[in-house]
Amino acid sequence: MKKIFVLFFLIIGLGCRKDKLHNAQKDIIGSWELRKSEGGIGGTIVYPPGNGNIYQFNSDGSYNHITMLSAETGIYQLMQSSTSGQWLLKMISSGVGTHSVTIDDNQLVFLPDSPCCDQPTDTYSRL
Repeated sequence: MKKIFVLFFLIIGLGCRKDKLHNAQKDIIGSWELRKSEGGIGGTIVYPPGNGNIYQFNSDGSYNHITMLSAETGIYQLMQSSTSGQWLLKMISSGVGTHSVTIDDNQLVFLPDSPCCDQPTDTYSRL
C-alpha cells in the first residue's frame, strides 16, 4: 500500500512539472522589449518604451532579436531548469547560447550566467 502512495505522488509530481513547462512555453511566445539592465559595469540602466531592443518568440520555435545596431534570427528551445521558478532558454543562430530566464507577470528576465562575472540581469516587458 505504501508503494502505491509513493508511485501516485511521483506521477502527480511529474505531471505538474510537465504542465509548468507547457505553460512557460506558451508564456514566452510574443514580443518583448528591453526595459531594464541591472548589475554589471553599467550599474542600473532603465530603457524607455520604444527603445527598439526586442525579442520576438514564435510558436514554431523561431525567434528574432532586433536592436538598434543588429538583427538576429534563429531557433529556440525552453527547458526545465534545476532551479525552481527558472527555465533554460537555448537559442541557436550563428552560435548556441543557453540562458537562465524567468517568466512572470508579463516580464521576461535574462539572469546572469554566473554570479562572479560582470553580467547584468536584463528585464524585458511584453509588448
